[in-house]
Amino acid sequence: MTFNQFLVQLGLTTLIAGLLLLLLNTVSGQNTFGRLAIGTIVFFIATLTLFFLWGKQSAQSKDLNAFSRMALLSISLKMFLAIGLVVVYVKMIEPQSNFFVVPFLTIYFTYTIFETYFLMRLARETPNDGA
Repeated sequence: MTFNQFLVQLGLTTLIAGLLLLLLNTVSGQNTFGRLAIGTIVFFIATLTLFFLWGKQSAQSKDLNAFSRMALLSISLKMFLAIGLVVVYVKMIEPQSNFFVVPFLTIYFTYTIFETYFLMRLARETPNDGA
């Protein structure tokens, strides 16, 4: 997978996340495009781009365990940072309802599916692949 392919697919994933938020907004009647939702999308675009570059480098490594270590670390790091994002939001904004979790989880799972997909694609690359 090339970086350009990754960016196109990341854009499509972001479009899907936006459409899911719009659908959720329509069905629930509540605003799903709040600060946390927008911040979460920006967070995932940034972290997944970094993880792709890291994964690409690890997949090309002669160390056969480098990619596995990177995948486990990136998934764990993303989870802890995402939880931290929610905790900071709750402490700073003090939302009146817990509905903010629904758009967050929608975005989280959408990008996690995409992350799993591109990590599986990168895992198939050999150190000599230029793809």
